[in-house]
Amino acid sequence: MSKHRKRPEEKKKKLTKQQLIIPPILVGGAIGIALAINMIIVGPPPLEQCIPSENMPFHLHAYLNVTLNGEPFTVPANIGITSDCVKPLHTHDTNGTIHVEFVKPTRFSLGIFVELWGLNLDQYDVKVFVKNANDADFKEFSDDIRTLVMSDQMRIKMELTSR
Repeated sequence: MSKHRKRPEEKKKKLTKQQLIIPPILVGGAIGIALAINMIIVGPPPLEQCIPSENMPFHLHAYLNVTLNGEPFTVPANIGITSDCVKPLHTHDTNGTIHVEFVKPTRFSLGIFVELWGLNLDQYDVKVFVKNANDADFKEFSDDIRTLVMSDQMRIKMELTSR
């Protein structure tokens, strides 16, 4: 009985280095192109942008009342406003009205506003109470304020207590 010999073309082909390198290069290039297109079409993150006017398609107001150790604490005017830029999240005066304006509906959180404000919450114990437009009364918000998405006519009470 004779053994069946494989013909040369039936031998298992080994992949070359070039064949191993080309797919990751193509995938990396595709990812790079997708990211570039995303930046061109979508643009940078909303808070890195300046709005061209305050007549944007997406517009809402939330109201923030802050106390520090039981005393009124003023929300500054012109948070998010400089001489050459108005951010989508900003204040005009010290009455606590937060203006949210952007080209499309976007989820802006209280945490983002506090970050834009520059208020360091690490030095305080923080309690937040929220009343949405249809709520009868305030409810305590016990999650991270970065997850508290502001809605139109939302009222927010933030109590800061020094540590």
